[in-house]
Amino acid sequence: MVKSPLNERKNANTDSSGLRLNIEISRKALLVLLVVLIVPYFVAAGFYLARHDWHNLLGSRTVAGGSDGGTPCNAGPWGKMEFIPIKIETPEEFLSIQAFESTDSRWFFGGMNRETAIALMDRAGITAAEHSQLANSKWDTAGSGIYVTAPTETIVSLRPNVRAAIYKSLGQWPENSSQQDVFFFPSDDMKTFFDKSGVSDETIGLVKQLCFPHGKLQFFADLPLVMRKLQTYDDKRRLAKAVSRRSTLLLKLAIDDKSNVDELLKYWAHAGTEKDLRPLFESLTKVPGGTRISLINLLPPAPSARLYTFAFPSMEPLEHDNCHWTSFNFFKDPPDNAFTNAAVVRKTLETDYYPVFTDARYGDLVFVSKANGEIIHSSVFIADNIVYTKNGGHYLSPWMLMRIPEMVDAFSAMYPPEEQLKVTYYRNKYY
Repeated sequence: MVKSPLNERKNANTDSSGLRLNIEISRKALLVLLVVLIVPYFVAAGFYLARHDWHNLLGSRTVAGGSDGGTPCNAGPWGKMEFIPIKIETPEEFLSIQAFESTDSRWFFGGMNRETAIALMDRAGITAAEHSQLANSKWDTAGSGIYVTAPTETIVSLRPNVRAAIYKSLGQWPENSSQQDVFFFPSDDMKTFFDKSGVSDETIGLVKQLCFPHGKLQFFADLPLVMRKLQTYDDKRRLAKAVSRRSTLLLKLAIDDKSNVDELLKYWAHAGTEKDLRPLFESLTKVPGGTRISLINLLPPAPSARLYTFAFPSMEPLEHDNCHWTSFNFFKDPPDNAFTNAAVVRKTLETDYYPVFTDARYGDLVFVSKANGEIIHSSVFIADNIVYTKNGGHYLSPWMLMRIPEMVDAFSAMYPPEEQLKVTYYRNKYY
């Protein structure tokens, strides 16, 4: 039985024998007694709260319902969502500084001699000084073409449009691995792309000077050159991690006692996931002041386990070798490795999906195609123009979230700037 404060106060001056005790004490003495008895409890409570998350212990409505510093998504059937831009760097286990440093720094011109190679660079727009420096450089004839060891100062001095023209030509031949496997950054993100990377301002300035435009992107092909200028291994490691960054998003759904659970489930619950999402959503509506939940908690098992991660390298590439594996296995548990087969993907798309021309919804497939209709990439629509995607058939590409326009820009890196890529949507017939 729980005693009320009234009953406690009523019986405070009565002993077990029923005798009433009259105790007289002065106000000053009473104050001293209260301080002696109560202050130790406040001190103990202070130590306890200092060692724990006192916001959570006290159940602060401001903390539970307040923003996490994210940007609100547009309104839609997905509910109240917000995103926080982040950047993911390639794991150090996947980066070889020695491999970058040992890359052949010479330029190879296939099927050319010294004169025709210099003529090509003249047409690209090199200056008279750069022409002289290149003409007097070391040239090595190969069976199928010719190499030139371009001076570092000449490479650095090239204007962006000239560098773009020369490197476009160099990228035609596999001998020029740096110009074939370029790093790229969104042009409108260059001011902040290297923030908090640990790379010095001087090195960042050199990287930006060596960049050249490609549509809405900035290409960077001279990592070995910059590496050779750095003195310490840590400086080189930080640079390699910085240029390998991928821009992605943290996505959260806000739920409070005013949230319509049925409407949220209508959007988020597919392929048997309602059995788990309904209890979760209903419990979150009871959190005082509301709360925010990460998208990872809403996703099916396969994407939830992989989001923001990199695949392990394998001698037998499976999921990390195929974006379609990622997309077509979104709701499958366990994943089906048959989706590494292009014929299986094509047949499944034809039999289980249909094109949609209305607003996309959660789980729709989002394809990036060339103008002739050739599909070059697939991803999965999440909410508000954001997709779950794995860009590129390589273990260096993580599973992540991107806005659709930025994903399209990333794939435009593989094609001439004038190549127009398009986006199409397909929906599963059964969920």
